[in-house]
Amino acid sequence: MKFSAIAVVIGSAFASLASAAFQNLQSTDFQLNITSPLNDGVYVAGRALPLIYIPANPANLNLNIYLRPVITVANETTIAHNADISSDGVAITVDNKVYFEHSINYMIPTTTPAGSYEVIYQNTNTNTNTTIPITINAYVLSTTVIPTATDITLQPSTA
Repeated sequence: MKFSAIAVVIGSAFASLASAAFQNLQSTDFQLNITSPLNDGVYVAGRALPLIYIPANPANLNLNIYLRPVITVANETTIAHNADISSDGVAITVDNKVYFEHSINYMIPTTTPAGSYEVIYQNTNTNTNTTIPITINAYVLSTTVIPTATDITLQPSTA
């Protein structure tokens, strides 16, 4: 009895983790499925901000994507103007219908101030915006040092 109760708790925990790690957000006008960025996801300046979307009906979609600060004094950034919605993305079949997934890896500039931001998927055909809140952390300079041949001192073997 204890084992089955533990299995249910662990199964629920994995289900919660899976749902937190993956999302399928539908745009306000139902023309777009958005899988990235994650709602309230945390990203880092100097790294890629993944944008993944699947047009549901490309004929009724003209897509722009923006990054807008919520509080900081940074300017709104256009990530994509007339983003790709063509039939040459990754093919995905759902209920015998083929959709095409598209992705953009936007490199967040290292000078981007840390803070709260919104990624805005804008359909100019229907005049609707779908907003995803994210957090961008400050750029961190990597301090990894790789030794060179002059840094290594060879010791004679005593064997």
